[in-house]
Order: sequence, then C-alpha cells, then structure tokens
Amino acid sequence: MKLNNVVIRHLKKDKKNKDFIKSASRYKPIFIKPTASPHPRCNKTKVKASQTRILNRGQIIQKTLNGDGIYNKADRSKCSVGFWARSNKNENLNYLVTAGYCYDWRFNTTIQNFYHYPWNFNESLDSLRFLGKMAKPDNIGKYDFGLINITGRNVGQSPVINNIDSETYVELIIESNNIITSHGTHLCKSGLTTHVTCGYVRGLGAVGVHKDGVTEDNFIFYGKDSFETSCEGDSGGPAFSYLQSLLKVNLIGIHISHLKDFSASLPLDIILREGELELVKVSG
Repeated sequence: MKLNNVVIRHLKKDKKNKDFIKSASRYKPIFIKPTASPHPRCNKTKVKASQTRILNRGQIIQKTLNGDGIYNKADRSKCSVGFWARSNKNENLNYLVTAGYCYDWRFNTTIQNFYHYPWNFNESLDSLRFLGKMAKPDNIGKYDFGLINITGRNVGQSPVINNIDSETYVELIIESNNIITSHGTHLCKSGLTTHVTCGYVRGLGAVGVHKDGVTEDNFIFYGKDSFETSCEGDSGGPAFSYLQSLLKVNLIGIHISHLKDFSASLPLDIILREGELELVKVSG
C-alpha cells in the first residue's frame, strides 16, 4: 500500500486463499510476510505495574470512557466502547456505539445485557455496572457497528477517550470529526486490551471478505510495521487522530478488526449516516 499498489491481505492457512494465490501466480505477485512483534497484551502477557495506572473505585463507578471495555454476559465476550451518540431524529435517544459483532446472534436479545468493564479490572464480574441492551440488532450486518441503548440512564457517558496510561493526558477530549483522506496519516485507537496505540493509514476504501463470502467495504486500514496495534477485546473502541493540542482529538471512527500488523477502522461518517446518529462532542 505504501507504493499505491493493489494489496490483498489474507490468512496463509485458508484453502480458498491458497487456491486464489495459485490462480493469481501468473501475475507474479510479491509475497510479504508480516514481521510485526505481538503486543504484550495480545498474547495475555502480564503487564508490569509500572506500565499501567489504575483508576480508584470512585472514578470507575462515575465514568464510562470511550475505549473502556464492554462485557456481554450472555457469551462472556469483551469489546470496547466507541463513542456516545444521539439519534438525529430524537435527541432524547442516547447510545454507546461499539462493534456490531459484540452482539451474539446465538442468543436472544432479552438475555444479552452489556456491562461496563474498566481497564485493568480484577474484581468479581457481579460488580460490573449495567450499561444497556443492543438497540435494533436486526439492522446490524451491512456495517459492523452496534448501538447499546442507554436512553433514560446516566451511565457516566462522555465525549472523552480513556488514555490513563499517559502521565500527561489521561483523558482525551473529542472535539471534531473530520474525514481522513490521505495515506500516511497518523491514526490511533483506544481499546480494552492494548489501550492507546498508534500507527499510520495504509489504505482507504478497503474491502474485507469473510469466510462465509460476506463482503464489507470502505474500511480504513492502519498499523505499524514494528508491532501489533490491536487485538481481541479492542473492537468497537474509538479510532482518532490528535489535534494540535494533544489533549484534544478528531474522531475518525471505531476499530473493528485486526490481522497481525494491520488494523481496520470503520469510518465515522458511515456510522452516523447508517445509524441516523449525531456525535456528542465537546465544542469550542
């Protein structure tokens, strides 16, 4: 992608991919094996105390920051909070946006309750704070995002991204939401597992094809050659770029998938359009 070539990213062991590569061999493709080092949290390596900071219990209860974890008690899966949004038709309807596949189709909607799962959480799951249920799950599918309905409840939602590992800017304020149009742009994400990591835009308008043949498009691919920028549990977290003040950021979308040194983000404009939403942000 750095050379503006057509790039196909695939898993080596998948038979369909092998058949495709064999068929395309006459075009003399260049094979590149990723050399990125795994993020220490991706392979569940214990993080030293000096590498992280933990909020006291009072702070945890009061706030749900974008990038914090979400726990689905039905299937015991974890994702991340993306951002706070309202319906653009009824400002009284409030949602937390996350990845669509945080909703598990194997279970009935009525038993899929989503809870706030703070960074570095090590207490009983019974102490998790209820956020809400997935709104309109039947609409999930075309694009990978979901809406947790928090209407009528104060769950500590705010236009703030968790960056608690930083000594200087522990909370990042969402001030704008401009669209990325250039390769090489610096892009970061905040998520439950790897926290805040950054890389560079490698592809715009990317297309993803799942094993079942379902195709999704308009991804932003980003990453870094040297290490993984995301892994399981980060999906749904906010993707953003820093503004001139490192305290404030421009929201780009949400993180939705990863493959070694590549991460993928679903652009914010698609989420707002398809979900009929408006972003809640800090202005001025």
